[in-house]
Amino acid sequence: MSSGPVVAAVLGTEMPKYSFFGDTVNTASRMESTGEGGRLQVTAQTKRLLEESKETIHMVPRDRPVLVKGKGVMETFWVSRDGVRNGSGLSAAPTLRPSGTSGGTSRKPVVPPMG
Repeated sequence: MSSGPVVAAVLGTEMPKYSFFGDTVNTASRMESTGEGGRLQVTAQTKRLLEESKETIHMVPRDRPVLVKGKGVMETFWVSRDGVRNGSGLSAAPTLRPSGTSGGTSRKPVVPPMG
């Protein structure tokens, strides 16, 4: 996950698609390609923004900086249930569930049960 400025546009006429462009989108793609299955990796900028929010979201630094194509070496973080690794060595990534009343998604992370 990456945070920052983007440009959005609707492309096409027969099958229009809503698309996002910019360095933020490219960085988010690199977070996905350098991440691990079942884990949510965030940039330092996203970590700062999440820490400033009123939500309680724990993040732990990766064991080492990540070499990101086109960006160089970056310090990134895993989103974690409780700020520490669980017994399997993986941090549980929160999931977003539909909010029931508004039809959208809740911004409050819901962590799946471990076990």
